[in-house]
Amino acid sequence: MTDSEKSEKFVTKIIKRPFIPFWEVLQPDIDIGFCVIVKGRVPRFADQFVFNFIVGQEISGFARNCADIALQFNPRFEDEGLIVNNSRIGGHWGVNERMRHVFPFARLRWFEVKFVFKKSFMKIFIDGIDFGFYLHRIPIQFIGIFSIEGDVEVESVVFARDLINDMMEQRVKRQMISNGEVSDEKGLDLNENDIKKQIDQNLDQYMSRHSIVDNMVLSQKTVYNPPLPFCQPVFNCLKSGMIFVINGQT
Repeated sequence: MTDSEKSEKFVTKIIKRPFIPFWEVLQPDIDIGFCVIVKGRVPRFADQFVFNFIVGQEISGFARNCADIALQFNPRFEDEGLIVNNSRIGGHWGVNERMRHVFPFARLRWFEVKFVFKKSFMKIFIDGIDFGFYLHRIPIQFIGIFSIEGDVEVESVVFARDLINDMMEQRVKRQMISNGEVSDEKGLDLNENDIKKQIDQNLDQYMSRHSIVDNMVLSQKTVYNPPLPFCQPVFNCLKSGMIFVINGQT
């Protein structure tokens, strides 16, 4: 990553030439503006590869085979090539979403894919070009693992905060508010009622699978499938009214 690229992003971690399949536990409390940038090359006989954003923070056989997947980004080289996005919830895959663009990948060519976390969707850029978005079917607070599998050679994986993008959006937001085009409460998330209604339905459906207490403390800290023994810092300090809930089975 160049000095100019570093100045545009608050880089939290860079991994060079990882072995594939690649699994990485993400930083806790992922928030809006967090981004993952993958630079790599497609091998000569590639069939397909996937980038997964997985629920939980434990890399295990369960996570690999059964855990919920918030987003699976799946370029396939069949026919003229296509990109399929999907989510796995409760062991079941949802409806495939195809990205309606000219297929940007080619065998023996380098690429860069960038995922930017937004409140209601994941923004996807390929080789610097805006390739659209994927509406969250699972809240981003649940995402704890990023993985890469399939036929791909990866030069680097960068985890960062997209500062330039944040500043640009805040500038646009202030302008829209001053023009009376949008209220401060609405923010910048697409500002389309139909999109907002759909994402609210998606989140409600997923949250309904968890207890009321889980929903209540989601803004603080939720850890799924932790390895044992388990040790976790308790925020800044203990306060009156704080609740700790442990769900499990023997």
